[in-house]
Amino acid sequence: MAIFLLYFFPFAIDIVVSLLLFVGRHSLAMTGASESEVGSIPLLFGVGYFLAGPLMRAIINRRLAKIEMLTAIGLLAAFSALLANTNQLLTIQILFFLVPMAASLFFNAFQAYMLGIATDNAKPLGVTVSLYTFAWSLGFALGPFICGLLGDRISWSQMYYLAGVSSFLIAILVLFFRPRRNAQQAEAGEQVAVRQKGPILHVPGWMGVVIGLTGWMIIATYWPVIAVSKGFSPAVKGTVEFAFAASQSVGALVLILIRDWQHRPLFLPLFGVLGVAALLVFASADTPALYVLGAAVMGLFMATNFIFSVYHCMLDVEMASRRVAINEMMVGLGYSAGPVVAALLHQNGMPFGPSFLKAALLVGILVALRTGVAHWIGKRN
Repeated sequence: MAIFLLYFFPFAIDIVVSLLLFVGRHSLAMTGASESEVGSIPLLFGVGYFLAGPLMRAIINRRLAKIEMLTAIGLLAAFSALLANTNQLLTIQILFFLVPMAASLFFNAFQAYMLGIATDNAKPLGVTVSLYTFAWSLGFALGPFICGLLGDRISWSQMYYLAGVSSFLIAILVLFFRPRRNAQQAEAGEQVAVRQKGPILHVPGWMGVVIGLTGWMIIATYWPVIAVSKGFSPAVKGTVEFAFAASQSVGALVLILIRDWQHRPLFLPLFGVLGVAALLVFASADTPALYVLGAAVMGLFMATNFIFSVYHCMLDVEMASRRVAINEMMVGLGYSAGPVVAALLHQNGMPFGPSFLKAALLVGILVALRTGVAHWIGKRN
Protein backbone atom coordinates (compact mmCIF):
# COMPACT_ATOMS: atom_id res chain seq x y z
CA MET A 1 0.00 0.00 0.00
CA ALA A 2 2.83 2.41 0.87
CA ILE A 3 4.54 1.93 -2.48
CA PHE A 4 1.21 2.53 -4.25
CA LEU A 5 0.79 5.87 -2.49
CA LEU A 6 4.43 6.73 -3.20
CA TYR A 7 3.45 6.92 -6.87
CA PHE A 8 -0.15 8.04 -6.33
CA PHE A 9 0.65 11.38 -4.68
CA PRO A 10 2.74 12.83 -7.56
CA PHE A 11 0.18 11.36 -9.97
CA ALA A 12 -2.69 13.16 -8.23
CA ILE A 13 -0.95 16.51 -7.70
CA ASP A 14 0.15 16.65 -11.33
CA ILE A 15 -3.46 16.22 -12.43
CA VAL A 16 -4.17 19.46 -10.58
CA VAL A 17 -1.07 21.28 -11.88
CA SER A 18 -1.61 20.25 -15.51
CA LEU A 19 -5.29 21.16 -15.30
CA LEU A 20 -4.38 24.66 -14.08
CA LEU A 21 -1.77 25.13 -16.82
CA PHE A 22 -4.15 23.90 -19.51
CA VAL A 23 -7.06 26.10 -18.44
CA GLY A 24 -4.79 29.11 -17.88
CA ARG A 25 -3.47 29.05 -21.46
CA HIS A 26 -6.58 28.00 -23.34
CA SER A 27 -8.98 30.29 -21.48
CA LEU A 28 -6.78 33.25 -22.43
CA ALA A 29 -6.57 32.11 -26.05
CA MET A 30 -10.37 31.89 -26.21
CA THR A 31 -10.62 35.56 -25.22
CA GLY A 32 -8.43 36.52 -28.20
CA ALA A 33 -5.23 36.95 -26.22
CA SER A 34 -1.98 37.10 -28.19
CA GLU A 35 0.53 34.25 -28.15
CA SER A 36 2.81 36.33 -25.91
CA GLU A 37 0.00 36.68 -23.36
CA VAL A 38 -0.76 32.96 -23.62
CA GLY A 39 2.96 32.22 -23.34
CA SER A 40 3.20 34.33 -20.18
CA ILE A 41 1.45 31.52 -18.27
CA PRO A 42 4.17 28.84 -18.73
CA LEU A 43 6.81 31.58 -18.62
CA LEU A 44 5.79 32.81 -15.17
CA PHE A 45 5.16 29.25 -14.01
CA GLY A 46 8.72 28.39 -15.01
CA VAL A 47 10.21 31.45 -13.34
CA GLY A 48 8.33 30.66 -10.15
CA TYR A 49 9.44 27.03 -10.23
CA PHE A 50 13.05 28.04 -10.84
CA LEU A 51 13.10 30.52 -7.97
CA ALA A 52 11.37 28.06 -5.65
CA GLY A 53 14.30 25.61 -5.79
CA PRO A 54 16.76 27.42 -3.49
CA LEU A 55 13.90 28.57 -1.24
CA MET A 56 12.65 25.01 -0.72
CA ARG A 57 16.09 23.79 0.30
CA ALA A 58 16.01 26.38 3.08
CA ILE A 59 12.51 25.68 4.45
CA ILE A 60 11.96 21.94 3.98
CA ASN A 61 12.19 20.08 7.27
CA ARG A 62 11.71 16.32 7.27
CA ARG A 63 10.01 16.39 10.68
CA LEU A 64 7.54 18.99 9.40
CA ALA A 65 7.24 17.54 5.89
CA LYS A 66 3.66 16.32 6.30
CA ILE A 67 2.51 19.75 7.49
CA GLU A 68 4.40 21.33 4.60
CA MET A 69 2.68 18.98 2.13
CA LEU A 70 -0.73 19.91 3.52
CA THR A 71 0.18 23.60 3.38
CA ALA A 72 1.16 23.24 -0.28
CA ILE A 73 -2.11 21.50 -1.12
CA GLY A 74 -4.07 24.20 0.71
CA LEU A 75 -2.28 26.87 -1.32
CA LEU A 76 -3.07 25.05 -4.58
CA ALA A 77 -6.74 24.93 -3.60
CA ALA A 78 -6.72 28.64 -2.71
CA PHE A 79 -5.00 29.63 -5.95
CA SER A 80 -7.52 27.56 -7.92
CA ALA A 81 -10.41 29.39 -6.25
CA LEU A 82 -8.82 32.77 -6.92
CA LEU A 83 -8.25 31.90 -10.59
CA ALA A 84 -11.90 30.89 -10.87
CA ASN A 85 -12.97 34.36 -9.79
CA THR A 86 -10.80 36.67 -11.88
CA ASN A 87 -10.47 37.61 -15.53
CA GLN A 88 -7.76 40.23 -15.03
CA LEU A 89 -4.61 39.28 -16.95
CA LEU A 90 -2.20 40.71 -14.37
CA THR A 91 -3.91 38.85 -11.50
CA ILE A 92 -3.86 35.62 -13.49
CA GLN A 93 -0.16 36.08 -14.24
CA ILE A 94 0.66 36.72 -10.57
CA LEU A 95 -1.23 33.62 -9.52
CA PHE A 96 0.60 31.48 -12.09
CA PHE A 97 3.86 32.79 -10.66
CA LEU A 98 2.72 31.57 -7.21
CA VAL A 99 1.24 28.19 -8.26
CA PRO A 100 4.68 26.60 -8.91
CA MET A 101 5.84 27.77 -5.48
CA ALA A 102 3.09 25.64 -3.95
CA ALA A 103 3.80 22.73 -6.31
CA SER A 104 7.52 22.86 -5.51
CA LEU A 105 6.77 22.95 -1.78
CA PHE A 106 4.65 19.82 -2.13
CA PHE A 107 7.14 17.82 -4.19
CA ASN A 108 10.14 18.76 -2.07
CA ALA A 109 8.28 17.99 1.17
CA PHE A 110 6.93 14.80 -0.39
CA GLN A 111 10.43 13.56 -1.22
CA ALA A 112 11.57 14.31 2.34
CA TYR A 113 8.53 12.60 3.86
CA MET A 114 8.74 9.51 1.68
CA LEU A 115 12.52 9.16 1.95
CA GLY A 116 13.52 5.51 1.91
CA ILE A 117 10.23 4.00 0.73
CA ALA A 118 11.52 3.47 -2.82
CA THR A 119 14.60 1.63 -1.59
CA ASP A 120 12.48 -0.41 0.83
CA ASN A 121 11.37 -2.43 -2.20
CA ALA A 122 14.94 -3.07 -3.35
CA LYS A 123 14.17 -2.06 -6.94
CA PRO A 124 17.02 -0.99 -9.26
CA LEU A 125 17.36 2.77 -9.47
CA GLY A 126 16.50 2.83 -13.18
CA VAL A 127 13.20 1.01 -12.52
CA THR A 128 12.26 3.28 -9.60
CA VAL A 129 12.94 6.44 -11.62
CA SER A 130 10.98 5.10 -14.60
CA LEU A 131 7.97 4.18 -12.45
CA TYR A 132 8.04 7.59 -10.77
CA THR A 133 8.15 9.28 -14.19
CA PHE A 134 5.31 7.05 -15.39
CA ALA A 135 3.14 8.04 -12.41
CA TRP A 136 3.51 11.81 -12.52
CA SER A 137 3.39 11.87 -16.34
CA LEU A 138 0.11 9.97 -16.29
CA GLY A 139 -1.24 12.54 -13.86
CA PHE A 140 -0.03 15.35 -16.11
CA ALA A 141 -1.86 13.68 -19.00
CA LEU A 142 -5.18 13.49 -17.19
CA GLY A 143 -5.47 17.23 -16.54
CA PRO A 144 -5.86 18.17 -20.24
CA PHE A 145 -7.87 14.99 -20.86
CA ILE A 146 -10.41 15.94 -18.20
CA CYS A 147 -10.60 19.49 -19.54
CA GLY A 148 -11.14 18.23 -23.07
CA LEU A 149 -13.82 15.82 -21.87
CA LEU A 150 -15.71 18.46 -19.90
CA GLY A 151 -14.91 21.48 -22.08
CA ASP A 152 -18.35 21.61 -23.73
CA ARG A 153 -20.19 20.98 -20.44
CA ILE A 154 -18.63 23.30 -17.87
CA SER A 155 -16.99 26.73 -17.93
CA TRP A 156 -13.30 27.54 -17.48
CA SER A 157 -13.98 28.88 -13.97
CA GLN A 158 -15.71 25.63 -13.01
CA MET A 159 -12.62 23.73 -14.15
CA TYR A 160 -10.57 25.80 -11.71
CA TYR A 161 -12.99 24.82 -8.96
CA LEU A 162 -12.53 21.19 -10.00
CA ALA A 163 -8.79 21.60 -9.39
CA GLY A 164 -9.53 23.04 -5.94
CA VAL A 165 -11.84 20.17 -4.98
CA SER A 166 -9.27 17.64 -6.20
CA SER A 167 -6.64 19.31 -4.02
CA PHE A 168 -8.93 18.96 -1.00
CA LEU A 169 -9.40 15.22 -1.63
CA ILE A 170 -5.63 14.71 -1.96
CA ALA A 171 -5.14 16.54 1.35
CA ILE A 172 -7.42 14.04 3.08
CA LEU A 173 -5.30 11.13 1.80
CA VAL A 174 -2.08 12.82 2.90
CA LEU A 175 -3.54 13.53 6.34
CA PHE A 176 -4.35 9.89 7.03
CA PHE A 177 -1.33 8.29 5.33
CA ARG A 178 1.12 6.50 7.64
CA PRO A 179 4.14 4.89 5.89
CA ARG A 180 6.04 2.03 7.49
CA ARG A 181 9.69 1.30 6.86
CA ASN A 182 11.16 -2.20 6.80
CA ALA A 183 14.82 -1.98 7.86
CA GLN A 184 15.95 -5.23 6.19
CA GLN A 185 14.35 -4.32 2.85
CA ALA A 186 15.74 -0.80 3.07
CA GLU A 187 19.26 -2.16 3.53
CA ALA A 188 18.80 -4.43 0.53
CA GLY A 189 17.52 -1.48 -1.51
CA GLU A 190 20.54 0.63 -0.57
CA GLN A 191 22.85 -2.21 -1.66
CA VAL A 192 21.06 -2.35 -5.02
CA ALA A 193 21.50 1.40 -5.43
CA VAL A 194 25.24 1.10 -4.82
CA ARG A 195 25.59 -1.51 -7.56
CA GLN A 196 24.02 0.94 -10.02
CA LYS A 197 27.00 3.32 -9.89
CA GLY A 198 28.78 4.16 -13.13
CA PRO A 199 29.66 7.24 -15.18
CA ILE A 200 27.63 10.09 -13.68
CA LEU A 201 26.22 12.32 -16.41
CA HIS A 202 24.01 14.69 -14.44
CA VAL A 203 25.15 17.76 -16.43
CA PRO A 204 24.01 16.32 -19.81
CA GLY A 205 20.89 15.24 -17.91
CA TRP A 206 20.13 18.81 -16.90
CA MET A 207 20.82 19.95 -20.46
CA GLY A 208 18.30 17.42 -21.76
CA VAL A 209 15.58 18.63 -19.39
CA VAL A 210 16.04 22.24 -20.51
CA ILE A 211 16.25 21.32 -24.22
CA GLY A 212 13.20 19.08 -24.13
CA LEU A 213 11.00 21.38 -22.08
CA THR A 214 11.99 24.37 -24.20
CA GLY A 215 10.81 22.45 -27.27
CA TRP A 216 7.55 21.44 -25.63
CA MET A 217 6.89 24.92 -24.26
CA ILE A 218 7.33 26.35 -27.76
CA ILE A 219 4.56 23.98 -28.84
CA ALA A 220 2.48 24.77 -25.74
CA THR A 221 2.78 28.50 -26.45
CA TYR A 222 1.72 28.25 -30.09
CA TRP A 223 -0.85 25.47 -29.73
CA PRO A 224 -3.71 27.36 -27.98
CA VAL A 225 -3.52 30.12 -30.61
CA ILE A 226 -3.37 27.58 -33.46
CA ALA A 227 -6.32 25.67 -31.99
CA VAL A 228 -8.47 28.80 -31.80
CA SER A 229 -7.53 29.89 -35.32
CA LYS A 230 -8.53 26.49 -36.70
CA GLY A 231 -11.72 26.28 -34.64
CA PHE A 232 -10.74 23.07 -32.87
CA SER A 233 -13.04 21.82 -30.12
CA PRO A 234 -12.01 21.54 -26.43
CA ALA A 235 -11.76 17.78 -27.00
CA VAL A 236 -9.11 18.26 -29.69
CA LYS A 237 -7.22 20.80 -27.59
CA GLY A 238 -7.17 18.43 -24.62
CA THR A 239 -6.35 15.34 -26.68
CA VAL A 240 -3.20 16.91 -28.13
CA GLU A 241 -1.80 17.79 -24.71
CA PHE A 242 -3.01 14.48 -23.28
CA ALA A 243 -1.08 12.70 -26.06
CA PHE A 244 2.13 14.42 -24.99
CA ALA A 245 2.00 13.43 -21.32
CA ALA A 246 0.43 10.00 -21.95
CA SER A 247 3.20 9.17 -24.43
CA GLN A 248 5.76 10.38 -21.91
CA SER A 249 4.19 8.07 -19.34
CA VAL A 250 4.17 5.02 -21.62
CA GLY A 251 7.70 5.83 -22.79
CA ALA A 252 8.88 5.70 -19.18
CA LEU A 253 7.67 2.10 -18.91
CA VAL A 254 9.17 1.07 -22.25
CA LEU A 255 12.58 2.44 -21.22
CA ILE A 256 12.70 -0.07 -18.37
CA LEU A 257 13.20 -2.73 -21.03
CA ILE A 258 16.40 -1.11 -22.39
CA ARG A 259 19.10 -2.27 -20.00
CA ASP A 260 21.56 0.36 -18.74
CA TRP A 261 20.72 2.78 -21.54
CA GLN A 262 21.45 5.68 -19.16
CA HIS A 263 25.16 4.81 -19.40
CA ARG A 264 25.27 4.70 -23.20
CA PRO A 265 25.72 8.21 -24.65
CA LEU A 266 24.88 6.84 -28.11
CA PHE A 267 21.24 6.85 -27.08
CA LEU A 268 21.25 10.64 -26.59
CA PRO A 269 21.36 11.57 -30.30
CA LEU A 270 19.04 8.67 -31.17
CA PHE A 271 16.43 9.93 -28.72
CA GLY A 272 17.17 13.51 -29.76
CA VAL A 273 15.84 12.68 -33.21
CA LEU A 274 12.42 12.31 -31.58
CA GLY A 275 12.42 15.93 -30.40
CA VAL A 276 13.42 17.22 -33.83
CA ALA A 277 10.86 14.99 -35.54
CA ALA A 278 8.05 16.20 -33.25
CA LEU A 279 8.68 19.83 -34.16
CA LEU A 280 8.85 18.93 -37.86
CA VAL A 281 5.45 17.25 -37.59
CA PHE A 282 3.99 20.41 -36.02
CA ALA A 283 5.56 22.47 -38.80
CA SER A 284 3.51 20.65 -41.43
CA ALA A 285 0.44 19.63 -39.41
CA ASP A 286 -3.00 20.74 -40.53
CA THR A 287 -5.27 18.07 -39.00
CA PRO A 288 -5.95 17.05 -35.38
CA ALA A 289 -4.38 13.64 -36.02
CA LEU A 290 -1.05 15.15 -37.02
CA TYR A 291 -1.00 17.48 -34.02
CA VAL A 292 -1.68 14.49 -31.77
CA LEU A 293 1.14 12.56 -33.47
CA GLY A 294 3.60 15.42 -33.00
CA ALA A 295 2.71 15.78 -29.34
CA ALA A 296 3.07 12.03 -28.75
CA VAL A 297 6.54 11.96 -30.34
CA MET A 298 7.61 14.92 -28.18
CA GLY A 299 6.31 13.05 -25.15
CA LEU A 300 8.59 10.10 -25.90
CA PHE A 301 11.52 12.50 -26.18
CA MET A 302 10.73 14.08 -22.82
CA ALA A 303 10.46 10.67 -21.13
CA THR A 304 14.09 9.96 -22.03
CA ASN A 305 15.20 13.36 -20.75
CA PHE A 306 13.47 13.21 -17.39
CA ILE A 307 14.55 9.65 -16.62
CA PHE A 308 18.13 10.21 -17.74
CA SER A 309 18.47 13.33 -15.61
CA VAL A 310 16.86 12.05 -12.40
CA TYR A 311 18.75 8.75 -12.68
CA HIS A 312 22.15 10.42 -12.85
CA CYS A 313 21.23 12.96 -10.18
CA MET A 314 20.53 10.11 -7.76
CA LEU A 315 23.51 7.88 -8.55
CA ASP A 316 25.72 9.55 -5.95
CA VAL A 317 23.71 9.21 -2.72
CA GLU A 318 25.63 11.95 -0.93
CA MET A 319 25.06 14.46 -3.73
CA ALA A 320 21.54 13.32 -4.66
CA SER A 321 19.59 15.92 -2.67
CA ARG A 322 21.56 18.84 -4.10
CA ARG A 323 21.47 17.54 -7.68
CA VAL A 324 17.75 16.75 -7.59
CA ALA A 325 17.12 20.30 -6.34
CA ILE A 326 19.13 21.69 -9.26
CA ASN A 327 17.20 19.39 -11.58
CA GLU A 328 13.95 20.93 -10.37
CA MET A 329 15.42 24.36 -11.13
CA MET A 330 16.22 23.16 -14.66
CA VAL A 331 12.56 22.21 -15.05
CA GLY A 332 11.64 25.79 -14.20
CA LEU A 333 14.28 27.09 -16.60
CA GLY A 334 12.88 24.98 -19.44
CA TYR A 335 9.32 26.16 -18.74
CA SER A 336 10.39 29.82 -18.80
CA ALA A 337 12.83 29.55 -21.72
CA GLY A 338 10.29 27.96 -24.09
CA PRO A 339 7.87 30.93 -24.32
CA VAL A 340 10.80 33.35 -24.69
CA VAL A 341 12.27 31.36 -27.57
CA ALA A 342 8.79 30.98 -29.06
CA ALA A 343 8.38 34.77 -29.09
CA LEU A 344 11.77 35.21 -30.75
CA LEU A 345 10.97 32.69 -33.47
CA HIS A 346 7.54 34.00 -34.43
CA GLN A 347 5.83 37.29 -35.15
CA ASN A 348 2.12 37.75 -34.48
CA GLY A 349 0.03 37.15 -37.57
CA MET A 350 2.66 35.09 -39.40
CA PRO A 351 2.35 31.34 -40.19
CA PHE A 352 3.64 29.01 -37.48
CA GLY A 353 5.25 26.47 -39.83
CA PRO A 354 8.57 28.33 -40.33
CA SER A 355 8.82 28.94 -36.57
CA PHE A 356 8.51 25.22 -35.87
CA LEU A 357 11.21 24.54 -38.47
CA LYS A 358 13.56 26.98 -36.74
CA ALA A 359 12.75 25.36 -33.39
CA ALA A 360 13.57 21.92 -34.85
CA LEU A 361 16.95 23.20 -36.04
CA LEU A 362 17.66 24.73 -32.64
CA VAL A 363 16.79 21.52 -30.79
CA GLY A 364 18.98 19.49 -33.18
CA ILE A 365 21.98 21.74 -32.53
CA LEU A 366 21.47 21.60 -28.76
CA VAL A 367 21.10 17.80 -28.81
CA ALA A 368 24.42 17.54 -30.69
CA LEU A 369 26.06 19.80 -28.09
CA ARG A 370 24.62 17.73 -25.25
CA THR A 371 25.91 14.53 -26.85
CA GLY A 372 29.38 16.01 -27.11
CA VAL A 373 29.35 17.00 -23.44
CA ALA A 374 28.25 13.49 -22.44
CA HIS A 375 31.05 11.86 -24.45
CA TRP A 376 33.61 14.25 -22.96
CA ILE A 377 32.51 13.52 -19.40
CA GLY A 378 32.38 9.79 -20.13
CA LYS A 379 35.99 9.78 -21.35
CA ARG A 380 37.17 11.68 -18.29
CA ASN A 381 35.63 9.02 -16.08
